Amino acid sequence: MTLATTFNAALITILMATLLVGCGAPTTESVVPSVVEDEASVPSVVGINALAPAEVTTVLPQAATQPTVVAFKTKYCHDCQEMAPHIAAMKDQHPGVSVISVDVQYDKETYGHIIEAFKPSTVPTVVYIKQGGAVHQTLLGRQERVTLQASLEAILSTPEAAPAVL
Repeated sequence: MTLATTFNAALITILMATLLVGCGAPTTESVVPSVVEDEASVPSVVGINALAPAEVTTVLPQAATQPTVVAFKTKYCHDCQEMAPHIAAMKDQHPGVSVISVDVQYDKETYGHIIEAFKPSTVPTVVYIKQGGAVHQTLLGRQERVTLQASLEAILSTPEAAPAVL
């Protein structure tokens, strides 16, 4: 094998790994629980910028009064497109939940403040926020409908005063 062939093979491997991680490839951290007991103790969260409840409700005022789901996606991400009907179904089936779908490339004018606050590291990323603004759970990468629904049920059934432990 020549040096050029070895270099090209290594470059292709790196590029493929980068593309897979950038579009929701399965990771060992695909389901990331996060518990905020009070505003002073904001845990480190994989996949998004860790925000205290007051910061979340500043960016997403509706999170103060109702559970909120934010789905970060891109137009060209296959996994994002496969999850889109399930995210839309949440909105239809649970009118008391605010469901926001944010395209990180094309929605910057409308949702730039949300993208900047959460800084999702990959797409798809779905953030579940309890009423009051505490980030309950973050799902990274492609998720099945049952996982998305179970995470939604968890924020609906968990009282806002009690932190969720997964």
